[in-house]
Amino acid sequence: MTYKMLSSLNNKLIERLYSEIPEFKEFAKEYIFDIFQMDAYTIYGPFGSFLRDKMLENSGGNYLISRGFNLINNLCDKKNDDIEQMLKSTFFEPLTDYKITIVESQRFLTGKAKDLFNEVLTNSIFKGGKNSQ
Repeated sequence: MTYKMLSSLNNKLIERLYSEIPEFKEFAKEYIFDIFQMDAYTIYGPFGSFLRDKMLENSGGNYLISRGFNLINNLCDKKNDDIEQMLKSTFFEPLTDYKITIVESQRFLTGKAKDLFNEVLTNSIFKGGKNSQ
């Protein structure tokens, strides 16, 4: 697995996220300090935090949350090792912070995406969520 993905794949992942979840763009501005350093690794981590926060706030409704998880489910269906590694090390981690976000994530994720999330959960660092809420 490589940390730096091919530039074309990296750009497609970012463009797809911004086009399918335009609500995320405003949130992402807090995390992007240098447009030239922007890559999927630095964008999909905050996207996981964005969905986690929406679940905790119960804001954005199920439609926004569902669209976010549908994007992740579809990306995992591509069976690309680089994408899977990126999601495991960025997107899924913030979703393990609370029991409620673990339960909700498992409800929305399907197929390979759910398997990858469960892999992250079995890692002792994330087991059970950092917070017991």
